[in-house]
Amino acid sequence: MLWVGIFALAGAPYAYRDEIAGMAGMAGKLRPGVTMIDAKKGTTTFQRGISGHFELNATINGHTTPMIFDTGASAVALTIANADAEAAWIDIGSLRFAISASSDGPARVRLDLMEVGGISHEGIAAFVAEADAPDMSLLGMTFLEILSRYSVTQNALKLQN
Repeated sequence: MLWVGIFALAGAPYAYRDEIAGMAGMAGKLRPGVTMIDAKKGTTTFQRGISGHFELNATINGHTTPMIFDTGASAVALTIANADAEAAWIDIGSLRFAISASSDGPARVRLDLMEVGGISHEGIAAFVAEADAPDMSLLGMTFLEILSRYSVTQNALKLQN
């Protein structure tokens, strides 16, 4: 009877391995920005958040900034509304915003240093959005295009330097 109990305890995790793996992915959903870094492969993986977005933390010029992964954004975009641009040591007063027929457009800047999940690059082109723009900064194509690869599966975003 003792052996039956031992085999049952050993077999239960195997039988429920998919459910256990799904629970492990909940950390990324409950705490957006949490990364899994594989130094051997040079990859960083983010889990999709409860909102349905890939929310992550980027360090820009020494300041940690929450961002949303967005392949539709032509560039990294920082907001003025929640002070991401100012916190990244960008002089807001010296920015010149592009003027269009409908509203003021974003101002172009170059980021000294940007790090996402252990992947660092210097001189990333970015935009600073005016105060009436969306309140979340975006991880756009000017960062993504310098990576050797990025991929999106159902619930995971993987970046590779």
